[in-house]
Amino acid sequence: LKAREESLELKKDKLAKQTQDVESSQERIKELAIKVRNKDEELSRNTQELNGRISYHLDSTKEFDEKKKQLNNVAESLQVFEKDLNERARNILGLIDADQ
Repeated sequence: LKAREESLELKKDKLAKQTQDVESSQERIKELAIKVRNKDEELSRNTQELNGRISYHLDSTKEFDEKKKQLNNVAESLQVFEKDLNERARNILGLIDADQ
């Protein structure tokens, strides 16, 4: 009977230790879950910030492309205007030469 009581006492101690280990593990899991949630929130914020930056740069690129297109149109108009001025200058020089 004494040996049986000692065996039960050892089993009780072992079970108490296992219970304590499980509780410690559960606590550690809760801590890790909090860290994971915090990292997830941080990642979400960073992703939103990156998306905002990407959107800003895409908008800037679109604006740049539009300005470039406008400048190219102005350059083409200036080339046409320059050709027209050169033609007029030739005509005027032709008239001056004809008068002399």
